[in-house]
Amino acid sequence: MSDFETAEVEGREEQLERMRAMSFEEVVADPAAHAVSDTPSDTAPVTPAPKVEAAPAEVPVPPFAPSAATYDRVPAVTVPLLHPFTAGGVRVRTIRLTPPRLDYIEARAAGRITRLEMVAEMASLPKDVIGAMRWPDAERILSFAADIAPDVAA
Repeated sequence: MSDFETAEVEGREEQLERMRAMSFEEVVADPAAHAVSDTPSDTAPVTPAPKVEAAPAEVPVPPFAPSAATYDRVPAVTVPLLHPFTAGGVRVRTIRLTPPRLDYIEARAAGRITRLEMVAEMASLPKDVIGAMRWPDAERILSFAADIAPDVAA
């Protein structure tokens, strides 16, 4: 691998790590600042999708308050998608699943949230984004989610 290719891969990895640390809402709020291009930036700039204002009823609201705990590193499984898609102007090629919080596990066990809501929380994405995935990818995501948190399969 040439020095240019190595630098490009390292730069892209750093950018992806920064994106993984942000919420989906942050990326959607300013897609141009967080876009990842398939081509070098000096040949094809990334053009963000036009900004669309969501009606108040369309804004996803988490069912629980943000966690009071912060973690240095949370174990995660990254699932590459067979059918990548664009959501809110951001290209989604992988879904990163983390173990769910205890309050979500208890809510799922009590039937207060759906399996889709549980998986969306594990992926840190709105449930509409998870729900819009095509079946082969959805099946893989559900399988990995069930391995991480067995209550999801219920």
